[in-house]
Amino acid sequence: MSRLFRSLRVGDAAAVVLAVALALAPLLFAISGEREGCAVVSVNGEAVYRAPLKEDARIQAGGGNVVSIRGGEISMLEALCPDGLCLGMRAKRPGESVICLPNKVAAWIEGEGALDGVAY
Repeated sequence: MSRLFRSLRVGDAAAVVLAVALALAPLLFAISGEREGCAVVSVNGEAVYRAPLKEDARIQAGGGNVVSIRGGEISMLEALCPDGLCLGMRAKRPGESVICLPNKVAAWIEGEGALDGVAY
């Protein structure tokens, strides 16, 4: 192993460092935490709120729902629906949404996302 390191030249080491940096660059941009985009809240299909995601807000949205936009994240704080499934939802990236079906309230992030798909 030590022979390998001795035979490397400065140009070889620079090429390796550059290749590793280029391989990690997309990962760094994906998790950098940049919160660009627009937060949209709609009730019964009509937008009632639209603002940049970086602006914190608390929106009363039909049927007793309260949507929170804080720290670049959308969540449902309160909902008067039978199952309360929407209370555990969070949206952090463009394309993600929080939806309360019984009250017809939806909140999502519009904008260009770094990812084109997610599989679980």
